[in-house]
This record gives sequence, structure tokens and C-alpha cells, in this order.
Amino acid sequence: MYTTHRDVLEEIGAAVELPPSVRATGERIRELEAANYRLRGDVRQLLEEQRALATENLKLFHRAQVAEARLCIRRTQ
Repeated sequence: MYTTHRDVLEEIGAAVELPPSVRATGERIRELEAANYRLRGDVRQLLEEQRALATENLKLFHRAQVAEARLCIRRTQ
């Protein structure tokens, strides 16, 4: 078969090789998947920072309320 049906072997070889556009598309997909993975990590980190900032904001708000309450008590004394 290798010597008498060379055309069939060439056809099989051509079918196995991916055209450049398909290879480029596959590479682009891998790049985008990697970028997506990194961006999802960034989103998780930013959400954690947002929660921490909200917690800190709530603590400061509570401190302000306590200070205002103390000030009102001192004014009435």
C-alpha cells in the first residue's frame, strides 16, 4: 500500500494536518481561556476586597454613631 497507493497516503496525511486557520483558532481559544481564568481570579480578589471594605465601613459608621450618642449625652448634662 505504501508504494502503490501513495495518493491515498497523501490524502490521509492532508486530512490529519490541521489547516493554519484552525490551529490559529485553537491557539486563540487557549489564550482566551487563560485570560478568562486570570480575570475570574481578579474578580474573586476584588469581591473579597469589597467585602473587607464594606466591613470596615460598617465599623466606622458604628463608631460614628457611638460618638454622636456620647456627644448628645454630654450636651444634655
